[in-house]
Amino acid sequence: MGDIGRRPRSVRWVFVAAGVLCLAGAVLVWLRPWADSVCTVEVAIITDSGDVVAKRTATRFFSSDCRQLPEMCLEFDLASLSGELALLQAYGKVGGRWVEGANSGPAAFVAELVGGDHVEPVPLGGWNHRGDSPSCSRTIGPLAYGLRDDSGRVFCYAVRGPIWRVFRVPEEASLLLHVRPVALGGESGDMEAVALQPEPVVEEAKARAREAGDDPPDVFIYLVDALRADHLGCYGYQRDTSPNIDAFAADAVLYEDAQTVCSWTRPAVASLLTGLDPPIHGALDKCHQLAEWPVLLSEVLKEAGYRTWCVVTNPNVMQVSGFDQGYDGFLAKSMGSAQWVNDQVHRILSQQDDDRPLFLYVHTMEPHSPYSPSPNSLARFDRGFDGACDGSLDALQRLNLISLDISEADLEHLIDRYDAEIYEADQGFGEFLSLLKQFGRSERALTFFLSDHGEAFGEHGTLTHGITLSREVLRVPLIVRFPDGEFEGLRVERRVSLVDVFATVAARVGLEGIPGSGRTGHDLSPATGIDDSRNRAVHCQLSPPLWEVPDLLGVIDEDGYKRVIAAEAEAGTEDYAWLGLWDTRSDAGEESDLTESMPVRGAYEEQLIAEWLAAPQRVAGDMNATAAPLSEFTDEMREELRALGYLR
Repeated sequence: MGDIGRRPRSVRWVFVAAGVLCLAGAVLVWLRPWADSVCTVEVAIITDSGDVVAKRTATRFFSSDCRQLPEMCLEFDLASLSGELALLQAYGKVGGRWVEGANSGPAAFVAELVGGDHVEPVPLGGWNHRGDSPSCSRTIGPLAYGLRDDSGRVFCYAVRGPIWRVFRVPEEASLLLHVRPVALGGESGDMEAVALQPEPVVEEAKARAREAGDDPPDVFIYLVDALRADHLGCYGYQRDTSPNIDAFAADAVLYEDAQTVCSWTRPAVASLLTGLDPPIHGALDKCHQLAEWPVLLSEVLKEAGYRTWCVVTNPNVMQVSGFDQGYDGFLAKSMGSAQWVNDQVHRILSQQDDDRPLFLYVHTMEPHSPYSPSPNSLARFDRGFDGACDGSLDALQRLNLISLDISEADLEHLIDRYDAEIYEADQGFGEFLSLLKQFGRSERALTFFLSDHGEAFGEHGTLTHGITLSREVLRVPLIVRFPDGEFEGLRVERRVSLVDVFATVAARVGLEGIPGSGRTGHDLSPATGIDDSRNRAVHCQLSPPLWEVPDLLGVIDEDGYKRVIAAEAEAGTEDYAWLGLWDTRSDAGEESDLTESMPVRGAYEEQLIAEWLAAPQRVAGDMNATAAPLSEFTDEMREELRALGYLR
């Protein structure tokens, strides 16, 4: 009888649940006039392998009349991802009365990495082309905007699609994501939206202290145009093309992985002599010259008391293109031979009748196309082919240099002629070294042997240079003999760049206070840690001087992954084998494109390019920079450029 009328426990829980729902509904009805807007956020964190390691959706209701806008804070534990690349992808939208009449209502974000007591901001956004840059005509990365709150924090949002950032996860770190609503065109639209321009870290060369009485060294830069590193014996080539260069390398420091910044002469040499990347100095096109504002190595050394001389044979780096700034003497002859160059060097050295240090830049043309070695030199390398492909400019232009159609025999014959010209360049360099010894300028000098770019022989379907940013045209020889044979015989594996030459000279000579904060070079001296295990990212850029192919942007990151993209928004790039993503450690020939299989790594590379492109605007403000002026070529100069294939 005692159980009669008692309800089962399950039934009682049904009544309790119903009561709670009724109460919640009543609360929502009561709150409806206040919570008339909602902010919804979707966040994902993806690793380089493509795994989604975190995914979260969050919602916050708020009133359109509240003075203090709501802010959500989401935390993600990333301790298991230490050292890995991770992609943060965040999308948010705002709805309700707060955005009525507004064009859109996105959510904006501030991201921070927290590890122990250290908080590191994670910048969001990408490169936004604004129509005033010769470097790029497309947006790279998310088109991001910023809204600054009362505390000074900049919340970032994207108008279309998610906002994202790739970052390397520190040890034992967590990610904090702060979120707040944005009403574009609504009541909160009084906060100005601005395009983000990330600033890369710039490392200035630190001057090396010299002891009292320690005179500054002579500085010699000897450049052999269009010379591939892998066609020299000291870089592993089996043919005997370079006995003098090899002997020089044995007593110097050889950099195994030296990269140029461009695959044709003018932009590359401009970076070499200014220490500035191509987007900064602006001498990108065949019609542009160096403006007066970039400070050349010749100018700072002359200011430091050096006599400064130049001997050049390539019309791309002559007076008409602005390369004569800061020299006491500038000697130029288009396509001048190595013998002509050394005759000028002999005259310069014999005129130095005081104790002032000397800076001499020498630019020789062998083995640049057309390939026309002497019969004796060719006989050393000719494999006996006698065909129509004789290395002349006409013969090269009859080939389709972009979609190459050439027989193996023709290709071998071109390489024979190219190697024969390298041998002639080597003989010229050997005579140059003899002149330095003859005039007592060798032992205590800082001497560089290098090239401005390489040369293609069928790799990626191209010949010559100035078409791609592939390994065969970007990897160059770089050999440095430091004063008194310091570090002689050392081979450095760490990746370096042509922009490092300026920084090395500045450090060795003791130059300080060089105008311009945009120099990104590092001192090449091994004592500064250049042979540490970790590489750095190096960049490259190409505005092809002649070919009907897109402008290119490229980077090799600190892990050895390389990315090359087109700089135009509508480049039609699907047919170009030289665009993509490669792991240069396991794929030196850049044959296996990883773009689809490694989207996070590809996004990281484009992010590095975006940050690189932001530098010119900051440096331009520091230096009162002007756009690169147009070169005014005479008819004779046009013929000289045409003879080298730079004009039609």
